[in-house]
Amino acid sequence: MGNSSGACSAWKGPTNGRGAPHGRGVIEWPLEKSGDREEGEMVDGVRTGRWVITKPDGSKSEGEIVAGKKEGLWVLTSPDGEVSQQEWRSGDAKRVIDDSDAQVQVAEPTPKKQKVEKPPHPESPSDKAAAAGASAAAAGAGAAADPETSGGAAASASIPAGETSLLGLSAKELKALAASSGVDIVGCVEKEDLIECLLRANVSADKPLLNPAAGLPAAGAAPPASSAPGKVHAAANRWTDVALETFEKRGPIPGLMGQQLVSLEEALANVDLKDKRYYLDTAKFEVHGENGLSDDEARALYLYSCEWEKREESLYFRLNAALRDRDRSKAGAFVPFTKLLCTAMSKIMRPTTGILWRGVGLDLEAPYRLKRGRTIVFWGFTSTTTRMEALDAFIPDDSAPRTLFSISAGLAADLGPYSAYPEAEVLMPAGNVFEVINVKKFSSTLTIVELKATANVLGLPV
Repeated sequence: MGNSSGACSAWKGPTNGRGAPHGRGVIEWPLEKSGDREEGEMVDGVRTGRWVITKPDGSKSEGEIVAGKKEGLWVLTSPDGEVSQQEWRSGDAKRVIDDSDAQVQVAEPTPKKQKVEKPPHPESPSDKAAAAGASAAAAGAGAAADPETSGGAAASASIPAGETSLLGLSAKELKALAASSGVDIVGCVEKEDLIECLLRANVSADKPLLNPAAGLPAAGAAPPASSAPGKVHAAANRWTDVALETFEKRGPIPGLMGQQLVSLEEALANVDLKDKRYYLDTAKFEVHGENGLSDDEARALYLYSCEWEKREESLYFRLNAALRDRDRSKAGAFVPFTKLLCTAMSKIMRPTTGILWRGVGLDLEAPYRLKRGRTIVFWGFTSTTTRMEALDAFIPDDSAPRTLFSISAGLAADLGPYSAYPEAEVLMPAGNVFEVINVKKFSSTLTIVELKATANVLGLPV
């Protein structure tokens, strides 16, 4: 435990064999950068899971980070204790949602920056390379880029000698490079600001994804080979993804209600899924239909339960993200698989005999209290467990603020017999409508939200 050296000096926590931040720790940014204190988990230098960001004025934001980028609903607490809710998509701040369902565009705060000095002209190629390296160093040392300025990309890195300098590009060209490289430049107005954002995301004019000399993985770099389907506690990621649901209104998904049932191969034909052939073949040899399910229906349930090596590459994650997205066209490729999965679920749904549970390590009291007595829609498939204690390993009793959801439903599907790694996972279909019955604060760190399934927008039984 302790500080890393060099580019990782802002990180206080464990590192992997390459010196990249890896594990739970704290990033403390110097005042000349932002003064923020960020606490959460890093995997090979990339933020993941729940993070809490505290600013020098005492304001705080907390929520989920996926692949280094803020995702879903974040809870914001002002210095005077006022609580609000903010939606994020792929590291971009989108909207604040209030009780009247009014949506207000939110701009990210402009962070304090160190200005990148322009070198004198004319200059030789070696001068340009040296100046670019100095600019990267001036961008500030840190374990990872501040998500408020770069969407959570990896730490700042210098451009190696021989790379074309960003300094020769116009502001328009810099913005185009940022867009093509997936770099968030909200708050970057001046050319110097744009250059700094790109440098901190390891982007050069020649190679959008450089491999930093410090050994940190470049943003967007190819992940290692996928692991075998199914991981211990894979369901936990689905139990706790409730923070990715949003109260913002969504339109219907085109083509879903009229979709014909097709084979599993056809259902995934238009889905760009990493190692798809490998997972399909594994399902083909491992899983066979029973209890009224066809082979393809049973395999659809199995593949939904699989956890890829990176959570965000998993079929369930990609599917639910598309179903929740405000841009309904993104769900198009998943419509055939959604139809197949819902058909399979309809055959194994049984009456529930008790309370179903899910939870998240966030304080969601404020946004759900605003919805008390009203209905909300969970557009993603809802994973729950019948055993409240199953959540303890992922949301410990002594953790920071946490919210548990107590769900009453007439019907649900036990995914255990069909799962890649059987766990106490009970699945509810996409598009379930829930009434917020009650929101109760049991302690300073525990809120329980009581939900009741009342309908399904896809016409499935509840």
